[in-house]
Amino acid sequence: MKRHLINKITFILLIIIIVEKVLAQNYMLPEKKLKEIDNYLTNVDTINIEYFDSLLLSYPYDDYIVGMKAYSLYFKEKKQEAQLFLSEALNKETKLKYGTFINLSLGIIALDDDNDSSLSYFTKSIEYDTDMVNKWVRLELFYYYKETDYDKAFKYLSEALRIDANFTSAQMEMSNILQSEGKIDSALNILDDVIERAHNFNAYCQKALLLLDIGSYENAKKCFLLSNEKKKNVESLIGLGYIEQYQNKNYELAKQYYENANQLDINHPVPYKRMGLFYLDLDRLDSSKMYLEKALKLSPILDNYLELIYVNTLLEDYSNAKYLLNDALSKYNHEYELDFWKILLLSLAENKNEAQESINEFYNKYTDIEINWLKSELKVWNINIK
Repeated sequence: MKRHLINKITFILLIIIIVEKVLAQNYMLPEKKLKEIDNYLTNVDTINIEYFDSLLLSYPYDDYIVGMKAYSLYFKEKKQEAQLFLSEALNKETKLKYGTFINLSLGIIALDDDNDSSLSYFTKSIEYDTDMVNKWVRLELFYYYKETDYDKAFKYLSEALRIDANFTSAQMEMSNILQSEGKIDSALNILDDVIERAHNFNAYCQKALLLLDIGSYENAKKCFLLSNEKKKNVESLIGLGYIEQYQNKNYELAKQYYENANQLDINHPVPYKRMGLFYLDLDRLDSSKMYLEKALKLSPILDNYLELIYVNTLLEDYSNAKYLLNDALSKYNHEYELDFWKILLLSLAENKNEAQESINEFYNKYTDIEINWLKSELKVWNINIK
């Protein structure tokens, strides 16, 4: 009787396992369908979240669909919505926590707040990617390590491209690397491949920037125009404005491009910066200062500090220039350009002893290259040092 009961329980458990497997298979994307969707997501300029919702009706607990929806929500600046969606999905199906794409999305969401947690999720994503299909997490690991461990970053980028040689984002990063190595033709070939296959506006823009860098202004302009035609974007409008301002000296058209870029995204710092430099070029210093202040407020990076310190110094507003300098020094210590401004402002204020002390510190801190640069820059301001 006891043995019969055990056999009956075992039989029921087997039935439950079989049913679970069948249900799981029904909720899982077929491989062909997964490749089709992944190819679409790889090449599309803008992902419509509703696209995932329609797929979730058929595959509510598929790792790829759930994970990539959350991943896409994050890049649409809907982080809280992504977190809530993942939490609900994991509560309904706990096995999702072992999904490579679920851990990818958990990692990208954690990236803003906790680098260690983010890396832990990315590492799990790699661990659970037994079929080596998750190119997206490898791209994120490339970004994660790019500034700190180039070899590791390059390894992950190469893996992403081995999974999918036509992975647009990874191709464009590889093009950047080749450009930095001086392999311009190879970099252009990759971008041309992306453009031919996907007509990607970012690829047009990146090609334009590369062409701009090598002085091919007309071809750069054509690519910027094509990028903006494909999808209006700040970067292309800024590039067009730059060419008109500095190459063609068409200031009215340059201004129009910068203003269009600003209207496209009023919270983007670069259009304000370009307008600031535009008015600086025209020697309209008050207007230049106004725009550069807006750029700095939106993006307090070193370069924005330097531009605004420069304009304030031209306006002989030394107190504001000094305030900006001290603020910058509190964030960016040991920058030779900031130390130059410290010396210059002290010299202009005729604090000769303090200026000389700062010059001596500069000599002790930097190489002959920076010292010679300092001398030449001070000479522009009619300040000669030994």
